[in-house]
Amino acid sequence: KYYEVTVSLAQQDPDLLVPGRKVEARIKVLEQPDSLVVPLQSLFNQQNNYQVFRKDGSDFTTVPVQVGRTSLSHAQIIAGLDEGDEIALINIE
Repeated sequence: KYYEVTVSLAQQDPDLLVPGRKVEARIKVLEQPDSLVVPLQSLFNQQNNYQVFRKDGSDFTTVPVQVGRTSLSHAQIIAGLDEGDEIALINIE
């Protein structure tokens, strides 16, 4: 995707920044420490509480989770899951 932005620089290098020169840049919108994220389709809302189905041996158990930031496709899990937990992408009930 392409976004138009206006940038104001604190310092400029006149040899590097010349009119018409193309620039490739990365804009950090949100600095966030490493976190656990899951696909949105794996979250299920029961009575205004989120839960996932975590694999427990050969079965799945319902586990309540605390959700942080979300995007169109993923959600940050703040509590309830650990790295390496396997979860279902569909409702197992």
